[in-house]
Amino acid sequence: MNHFYRTYTPPFKYSVPNFISIHLKKVSLFKRALKFYRRYLYIVIKGQKNLEVFELLPKHKKILWINISAPSFGDSLMDLSGRILLKEKILDLYTDEKNANLYLDDIYFNNIYKV
Repeated sequence: MNHFYRTYTPPFKYSVPNFISIHLKKVSLFKRALKFYRRYLYIVIKGQKNLEVFELLPKHKKILWINISAPSFGDSLMDLSGRILLKEKILDLYTDEKNANLYLDDIYFNNIYKV
C-alpha cells in the first residue's frame, strides 16, 4: 500500500542543515513560551486581539499585510506571492523601506507603508 507523508522529502545523500533544530536546542522551552506570551499579552493589552482572524471571509474587505521580516527582495517576493489570491480585497502593505520600492507599482497593493 502507498504511504503518503505530509511533506515530501527527497532522499539526499547528505543531511540538509536545519537551523531551527539548532535554535530549539539552544533556547529553552521557558524562554520560547515567555516570548510568545509577552507578545500575546501585548496584543491583548492594546485591544487588538479582536482584530485577529484565522479565516478570511467575504465580509473582510480591507487587509493590511505586514511583511517586515523578509531580509531580501527574493524572500519578500516569495512571502507575498499569495497576494494574487486576494485580488478582490483592498490590500495595503506595511514593509521595510528597502522592499517598499519593489511594490510601488504592484497591481494588488493599494497603499505601501514603510517602516
